[in-house]
Amino acid sequence: WGDFSLVFRHGPKRPEDPHPEPRYTELDLQVMPDDRWVALSRTENGSQGPRGIGGGTSVGFSTDQGYTWTKPVQQLMGGGQQFTLLLPHGGLAIATRSHSWQQPGVYVSYNNGRSWSYAVGGPYSTSGAIRLSEDRFIVFTGYEMDTALYHWVPASD
Repeated sequence: WGDFSLVFRHGPKRPEDPHPEPRYTELDLQVMPDDRWVALSRTENGSQGPRGIGGGTSVGFSTDQGYTWTKPVQQLMGGGQQFTLLLPHGGLAIATRSHSWQQPGVYVSYNNGRSWSYAVGGPYSTSGAIRLSEDRFIVFTGYEMDTALYHWVPASD
């Protein structure tokens, strides 16, 4: 309890910036089976352009139990209110807030979050996620008490 870890640090504030860029909020961590720590954070940029106001999700890693972290890399354009889940077979899922059921809301990685294998639709206003079993997890929302159930189906030969 005596130590703390600064996971993501924003960049220096330039005179024309309204805030230091980017801004990191809504952080979630997952400890992987190989003891690598994966941190995912909502990433906001106040400037306009492709990485403007909407923000995204940045990923960082620690191999020393959170004492030091890699520089965060913004990998996903959507994001916010993210929750990470350790999946069977070495998978990692991140449930993020989307703005419609047609927009990606769950991303899956099979290399500790260094890249993302696929994305599927997900609910908006996420408020939590839990794994129910080896092949199922659920994402909760704060929007009209909706939930989304995801079921892993192995590929057929």
